[in-house]
Amino acid sequence: MNIDAIPTEVTTVLKRIMDKGHEAYIVGGALRDYILNRPIQDWDIATSLLPNEIEATFNDVHKVIVGKRFGTIQVFIDNTPIEITTYRTEECYRDFRHPSNVNFTTNIYEDLKRRDFTMNSLAFNPLLDRKSFVDPYGGYQDIKNKIIRTVGNPNERFFEDPLRMMRAIRFASQLGFNIDKDTLSAIDNNSKLIKNISAERIKEELEQILLGEFTSKAIILLYSLGIQEHIIPESRILIDQSYMEYIASYIDKCSYNIVERLCMFLIWTTKLEDRKTIINKILKRLKYDNQTRQDVINILSTLDTPINYDLAPYFIRKTMASIGVKNTITMLNLKELLECQSNNISKLKKIAFIILKENHPISRSQLEINGHDIMKLGIGVKDERQIGQALNMVYDWVLMEPTLNDRNILIEKLKRHYKDKK
Repeated sequence: MNIDAIPTEVTTVLKRIMDKGHEAYIVGGALRDYILNRPIQDWDIATSLLPNEIEATFNDVHKVIVGKRFGTIQVFIDNTPIEITTYRTEECYRDFRHPSNVNFTTNIYEDLKRRDFTMNSLAFNPLLDRKSFVDPYGGYQDIKNKIIRTVGNPNERFFEDPLRMMRAIRFASQLGFNIDKDTLSAIDNNSKLIKNISAERIKEELEQILLGEFTSKAIILLYSLGIQEHIIPESRILIDQSYMEYIASYIDKCSYNIVERLCMFLIWTTKLEDRKTIINKILKRLKYDNQTRQDVINILSTLDTPINYDLAPYFIRKTMASIGVKNTITMLNLKELLECQSNNISKLKKIAFIILKENHPISRSQLEINGHDIMKLGIGVKDERQIGQALNMVYDWVLMEPTLNDRNILIEKLKRHYKDKK
């Protein structure tokens, strides 16, 4: 690894620890990303220093205790966050996530042994005479060969933490790597263990899978290896392998927007009469917030609405008023994909952007008249419900023809309407 690729803030941390007579290595995703020539987002350092010794060594900088029991402390060097973790071994994952016992060690090889995948089991220190990676499990070659392989027995790794199965699929989505045959088989055999994982952690991995550069491959794995049927059991009856491949191919074409990709991932729900209930149930189980649930429900509920293309601008404005501007654009994006770049949908999207550019009135709050103006015309004197009915009618007029949104024009139009009704 070229030392020029390592920020001085990172080498500063390494040097401080080494000056104390202890070991320190860069570990984790930074090394993987360096080998792949990808931007490095996070820096992690493993050390033989104990947690209290880490605190003492960096007593002059801002620190955050990430997990003292697990030996992790985040330090900030010139505002650069760097996580420092004591070498450790772990024993017996009783809750499928946390080890029941953590033992600190002074051996980097023992620390690397506990890691999930070989590509994450590398270590490097540019300040040592040895300029090669510490690589006991062949992680460097696996990265070069684009292989995802567990450290040691995959069944044991997945029993310790079943979320690692989704992490393997997530790395396939983000990096385009293939999963090693034995690792694939172990995911297939242990997929039911994913039910022991909290919904929050599943949601986090699922989102990263959906937003990867190689999503279609990963989504097919999620289905074919049995993970999907445990996190979304409702899909089990309605989706077969070929339909899942069809859905996956379209997810790849979606924009990098989680709501749009969630909609495509759940597109099969449009076959259901009670789609709103099912979508809400699925997303609620996965701990999605109310707004995201409602956005996905609105988009998928509007997706198959019949369109009168002679009244296309009215349809777009009315849809924007009903489900929001962003959701309308997302709905049109999905519709365009599913209808194979239909010229009609392309025209609708152009109309939508003209509506936004020209700032057509979309919401009721943009109407140039209100309930008081209507009451002054004598409407609703005997029955107040007529006020709301009149506002609804005016709102529909404006959605049909935005140039009508002028106070005087609307008042005159209302006068004529109610005069004709007498």
